[in-house]
Amino acid sequence: MDTRALVFDRLSTVHGWKHIRPGDLLASKEYDSVVGAKQAVVWMNFDTAYDQFFLNGSFVSAGEDVLAICFSCIRNGSETHVVESLVDDFVAQAEKRIAGSYAVRLLRNRIRHT
Repeated sequence: MDTRALVFDRLSTVHGWKHIRPGDLLASKEYDSVVGAKQAVVWMNFDTAYDQFFLNGSFVSAGEDVLAICFSCIRNGSETHVVESLVDDFVAQAEKRIAGSYAVRLLRNRIRHT
């Protein structure tokens, strides 16, 4: 399986992200927030100079893209366990940042106080 396929397979089967369109390097996932469901998006870009992919994401809350600093560099042709580990680390970092976003924190506080 190629690197792109490994990444998106891991995102979808293990972490619940939905591949937006087959062939695209985009996936999305909805998260509950105080303003309703909000969508996070991840994508991959290929860097030909270094033969690697960059996995990036976006989740905007209160005007801040909390995933702007989340990324992972994945060498093209990496072994399966390496790709899976890098994707898992990326998702863990993204989930932590999303959980700490303003809209998600407000929802958590509202639920806690009801």
